[in-house]
Amino acid sequence: MRRYARAQDRMAATTAAERGWQQHVERRKEQQHGPSGRSEGQRGSAGPAVQAPPHGDEFLQHVDSRVVKHDLAFATGDSYRETLAKVWRPKLGARLFAAVRYSELRKIADAHAKSKKTYNNVVSVWRRAVDYGYRATPEKHNPATGLKCLRITKKDRPVIAPFSSQEAAALLAASHRDWGEAQGNYDACRFCSGLRPSEQLARLVSDRDIVHTKISISKARVMARDKDRTKTSTDRPGGLCPRALQVLQRCLALRARLPLAGKIQRDDLFFRETGEPIRDLQYPWVRWRSTRRKM
Repeated sequence: MRRYARAQDRMAATTAAERGWQQHVERRKEQQHGPSGRSEGQRGSAGPAVQAPPHGDEFLQHVDSRVVKHDLAFATGDSYRETLAKVWRPKLGARLFAAVRYSELRKIADAHAKSKKTYNNVVSVWRRAVDYGYRATPEKHNPATGLKCLRITKKDRPVIAPFSSQEAAALLAASHRDWGEAQGNYDACRFCSGLRPSEQLARLVSDRDIVHTKISISKARVMARDKDRTKTSTDRPGGLCPRALQVLQRCLALRARLPLAGKIQRDDLFFRETGEPIRDLQYPWVRWRSTRRKM
């Protein structure tokens, strides 16, 4: 029965995700091109409208199709659309791919990216879009093949400096003092649960098993939207250490008090002091950064 119920929940989540993605794509198109198909900066201008190369639009349609089929994460599809709209389309305009030279592509990428990671993201999106267009004419030379991603070495990655026990205790006490019990419980769970932030936001009361000290990790919340899978698309059971168990028990105790005031209407395990669920990763992160700067 549990497997059947879980399958039904996933089917419902999948249908909702498909509807949400289609609505999201339409909103982004209106923001970028407007109802008349022209961007905000082009409306009312005497010059010709700047349009994306035909293969770029076809590539984004293919990306949308993959997102609906759950072959590509919606956050990845959104980043493709944003990179093309902000980096490549304003510089290249309506020119066809065959009219673009490698040296021009290199200048655009070099001017926009200030780090290796950003450069690789900009280049990889454009290469995917151009490769998709050149599949119809494989006999022609693709200038984007000359754009190579930069190698990120161990020295390029930031050094991990974990907090000591004393530092962690001081930070958690400051978080409770600055923002209240709800935010303090969220930050405390980050230290002892082993969950990604996106996985932590998606936790529901029904996911935990206090008796057997386990939680089910099978979903995430990214860009204020719920996903029916984790970052790695792999469900996994999560064991709770004694410290994490204490934090979850405090969350449940706080949650039991708030419904009496009519504040909580959802099944979310972590929430704001108003009872609303935490939808965006930026909300707790901004508070955490503010507390750290005060220390």
